[in-house]
Amino acid sequence: MPPNAELDKYRPKVNPNEIIALITRHPGLTVFLIYATIAIAGFVYLLTFYSYFNLPITTYLEVSDILVAGIKDPMVMLMVFGAFGVVFITWAVTYIHAPVSAWLDKKFNHGALRVIPFLAGVQSARSFWWGAFAILLVYFVIFISMHSKNKAELIIDKKYGLVTLDAKAISNPSHEYSLLST
Repeated sequence: MPPNAELDKYRPKVNPNEIIALITRHPGLTVFLIYATIAIAGFVYLLTFYSYFNLPITTYLEVSDILVAGIKDPMVMLMVFGAFGVVFITWAVTYIHAPVSAWLDKKFNHGALRVIPFLAGVQSARSFWWGAFAILLVYFVIFISMHSKNKAELIIDKKYGLVTLDAKAISNPSHEYSLLST
């Protein structure tokens, strides 16, 4: 097994103590980044949810809709915290498995598995943050789109709490219309 100095080359360059110090020194920045992440997740949710109803949602969206979309649905909030958990687990696995990364680097110098330590920040702190961004984006697209598909299918199958509108302003009153959202 390689000595610790050689293993440090394969460990993430982001120290959790430095992150905690950054959070305590700049709480406003921390709140902004978390809220921005929630807003991005909410925007992904809006795009994927309304795509199942063939609505050009970007035409009708206002800034306030995007800012509160992630907060309106508790599952989206839960998925944001889950995404942060995935980033932390990736960092921890890379830190613990530094001997494996060293062995892979020696045995498989040009393999596809070398991207995992890169994403977890082995090369630099900047690579960790870009890797974290990539992980969050993939996580949001996969899991939030699955959630929005499930929710849309429940509405289409009329198994979700629906509000049916009955108005005389509707051109064809023989059809049933439902309000998807405000």
